[in-house]
Amino acid sequence: MEEISKALEENFDPFVDAFVPSILRLCTRANKVFVTCANNCLKIIITHSKTPSIIPFLHEALHNPSKSLRTSASESLLTCFEIISPENLESHIETIESAIRDGVVDVAPTVRDYCRKSFEMYRQYFPERIKMYFQISLICNIYIPFPFLTFHDMHS
Repeated sequence: MEEISKALEENFDPFVDAFVPSILRLCTRANKVFVTCANNCLKIIITHSKTPSIIPFLHEALHNPSKSLRTSASESLLTCFEIISPENLESHIETIESAIRDGVVDVAPTVRDYCRKSFEMYRQYFPERIKMYFQISLICNIYIPFPFLTFHDMHS
C-alpha cells in the first residue's frame, strides 16, 4: 500500500475509500506491530497523496472505542495539517472542526495532545474561523490550556 501511494502520489485519491478503512481497522489490533505498520502506512499515504479525502475516515475513527485507533487517527489528522495545503483542507473544514472538538475531550491523553496540536495549526491556517467556531475554543480552554488564545482572538 505504501509503495502504491508513493507511485501514484496525488492520483491515489480514488483509492482512499477502498483502502483506508482497512488500514484503520488494523490500528484496532492488540498486536503493536500491526498498529505501528498501519499508522506508518497512513502517514505515508497522507505524505505522498496529499489528499484531504482521508479526513472523514479519521473523524469517524475518533469515535471508535479502540484507544490505539483514536490515537492513530488523531496523529494522522495532525499529519494532514503538516502536509496538506490549507486550500485543500478547506474542503473538509467542518469535519476537521468536529474531529478536533471530539478529540480534545477524549479520555486518552495522547489523543487530546494530538488534537491540541491540530487545533494550533487550525488556528494558524484559518484565523478567520476562530470567531465563527467559538465553541471549540471554549472546549479547548476548559480541557486543555491554550496560552496562545487570547480574549482578543475570540472577541475581535
